[in-house]
Amino acid sequence: MVNLLVIADDFTGALDTGVQFKANGSLIQLWTGEQENLFSALHSGIQVLILDAETRHMSPGQAYQTVCHIVSLAVEAGVPCIYKKTDSGLRGNIGSELTAMLHTPPGSTLFPPFPCWIGSPARASTTSAAVP
Repeated sequence: MVNLLVIADDFTGALDTGVQFKANGSLIQLWTGEQENLFSALHSGIQVLILDAETRHMSPGQAYQTVCHIVSLAVEAGVPCIYKKTDSGLRGNIGSELTAMLHTPPGSTLFPPFPCWIGSPARASTTSAAVP
């Protein structure tokens, strides 16, 4: 059974996350296909499913709908934990995708990412490659 679903907004983010779990000994599967048969087509024993949702260049509304749909499928399949991987440079539809996670039916523990704040979060200053 899948213990964790990671939803990435592009292929690079999916690979970046997947390699970290693999390096720590988790049995992972990267999924880039249609989401409808997602949980019925997995290899047996998968612990972490990394999904490339390809939402980076969608409109915010499309990204919201896509993430809502994926999270609903995961909850229905009994996935206990869901992590929304965001771009380290804060590109893409981060707000609409995290909102989508919050608007889905209960049943899984959601783990949204949080950037490393420099100074006060009220200033909303983040870094990418040590550049604010």
